[in-house]
Amino acid sequence: MSASALSSRGKREPDDQLLARMAGLLAPYLTLTGKTRSDPPHRLVEVTCSKCQRVSWKRANGLQHGKGGCPCQWAEKYDRDPRAKVLRDRYHAMVQRCTPGTPTSRYHGDLGIQMRFTSVEHFIRWALKNLPHENYRGITFDRIDTDWHYAPGNLRLASYRDQAMNTRRTVRVPYMGQQVVRHHLWHLVKTDQPDFPLSPDGLVRRLQRGMTVAQAISPPFRLHGSTTSSTPDPAIVSLYRD
Repeated sequence: MSASALSSRGKREPDDQLLARMAGLLAPYLTLTGKTRSDPPHRLVEVTCSKCQRVSWKRANGLQHGKGGCPCQWAEKYDRDPRAKVLRDRYHAMVQRCTPGTPTSRYHGDLGIQMRFTSVEHFIRWALKNLPHENYRGITFDRIDTDWHYAPGNLRLASYRDQAMNTRRTVRVPYMGQQVVRHHLWHLVKTDQPDFPLSPDGLVRRLQRGMTVAQAISPPFRLHGSTTSSTPDPAIVSLYRD
């Protein structure tokens, strides 16, 4: 590339040319105020929204790619439902997890898990209709089949604890015709056998030594001191029984 070409590419676009170019890219309800500023590596222009009177700065490169609308228009799309913003943030977090090479993609995008919703609007409208929640706070969108994608029909609302138990790293064991998370097994056994003497950790240790479930819940038991007086957690039991 010639020196003159490099010099031309490195020149800063004059403000009047930038404003003239951006005027044709704005949404109809936005108008330029005539102000510009630099936020390296970005150039910004100031705009006013005729519908909400909001004055804000927009990145020139964002406007070139069809971005930069006023938040009031985005909110009106969902009838100003505050849950839409929460769902938008959840969607972008999922997209990041599904993008190979990102800091959070180790167990998702790097393994081929994809975002199968066609857009943020598709996800928001699907979630509001199929997985309604009062505010979507304190819960997560958990994939039902952890080997499948973030897709319609493969998501459910779950607590953070439940989601942590639904990963590829979770060890499951067979019990009463179900695949049970190993650390949940004690709660089911204790419900079925109130006199079961082992503690939760004691049962897990027997399984970790290679015992089958039938062997682990059957005597002889090596008891140290008194038997456990813990009671099963009904929330965990309800995950497996109606």
